[in-house]
Amino acid sequence: MTFRRPTCQLERRDPGAVDDWGNPARAWLPPVPLPIDEAAPASSDLVEEHREADRIEWTLYCPSGTRVDALDRVLVDGEPFEVAGCSGEWGLGAVVELRKIRG
Repeated sequence: MTFRRPTCQLERRDPGAVDDWGNPARAWLPPVPLPIDEAAPASSDLVEEHREADRIEWTLYCPSGTRVDALDRVLVDGEPFEVAGCSGEWGLGAVVELRKIRG
């Protein structure tokens, strides 16, 4: 089995975004390439009362100095994922944790 490294793009949160009524809105700036050295996918079932869902997660290992904030979003092969906390340095680079709940 061959693992293909995914294509990742970073969408920074747009702090000045507003809706039609002038209220703060959730919006992101255009995506830019996010360099990664390695990526580790994971998934699990999430069962709650009256709900079944899939939790999809990625751990991205990025070059040292890569900064991703908790309010940013990362596109993995075009699919948006939330950032689980800010990126952290671990000596050999930066680690970015991503998550998505589907269902």
